Amino acid sequence: MVAVVLLLLVTACVFLTMEIIIYWFVLHRRQRNNFRRGAPFGKNLGMNPHYSAMIRLSLEEVKELTKNFGFKLAPNLYRGMLPNKMPVAVKVLGDIAVSEKDFMLLVSTLGGTHHRNLVSLKGFCYEPQHKLLVYEYIKNGSLDQWLFNAKQCRSRDGWHLRLNISIGIARALAYLHIECKQCIPHGNLKLKNVLLDENMVAKVNSYGLHSLLLEGVSSSSETLLEKDVYMLGLILLQIFSGNRSMADHKLHDLAYHKCKSGKLFQFVDPFLPSEEVQLEGIERVIRLALWCMQSKPSSRPSIGEVVMVLEGALSVDMPPEHDELIL
Repeated sequence: MVAVVLLLLVTACVFLTMEIIIYWFVLHRRQRNNFRRGAPFGKNLGMNPHYSAMIRLSLEEVKELTKNFGFKLAPNLYRGMLPNKMPVAVKVLGDIAVSEKDFMLLVSTLGGTHHRNLVSLKGFCYEPQHKLLVYEYIKNGSLDQWLFNAKQCRSRDGWHLRLNISIGIARALAYLHIECKQCIPHGNLKLKNVLLDENMVAKVNSYGLHSLLLEGVSSSSETLLEKDVYMLGLILLQIFSGNRSMADHKLHDLAYHKCKSGKLFQFVDPFLPSEEVQLEGIERVIRLALWCMQSKPSSRPSIGEVVMVLEGALSVDMPPEHDELIL
């Protein structure tokens, strides 16, 4: 009798275990397939304006939300509107050769990033001849436009605003470089890839796309992470000088000599209100930028050190003068 009871118990446990395994397998496969398909375009988005899951769109759906690519924001970038009334920016990646597996891996990596100073990826489109990324829409456009195309706004900004923008960019890079589960180099950091929201918070865009677009390829003597730090240094010089037309090495040399000779005020953007210019703070930022642009990558600060200097937690001396920069 005892043997029969034990046999029944063992049989029941086996069946229960098999049911649990089958349930887990079906659930896992359904979740994976849902990600591959993406969320339904209209149904869930229309019901919940705060819906935040990654969505996969067909080209026809992208045409619908962008009104057939009728609102151009920049080259290969278009404004659209999701059914939940959320504005988005659609980036057309052009004619790139990438497998669906590799593209989905990239989307999964970028979609898992969440930081106050990064533009969020909301969705994507993958078809054999069409690859697009759908980002949140950032109201005030690029840092490039704000610095150089809106002088009426520049006349009202101040040192603290530009410093906060600089800190935001550095924090975004620190997150990508050292805080993400998988390190993500930006690969193509520049003024045009920094956006400003309605509160003038910096939002770094187009990060992690270098492998697809083959942009910002680093030289053999530096890694992409080191190149990011170099480009951040250049951006700092451009932000505080208001100069983007000068070549990298010439802008660096001008900043170095003005800073070393005590004539930094001749380097600072004249649109900065004179009563708000804090030369001591600006000198700290310029010195940091010069370190970031050192020709020897190993001499450049880490992104963590960059953030600390910008936040005022670390001081910085003048770097040594050098003859050649990596262009």
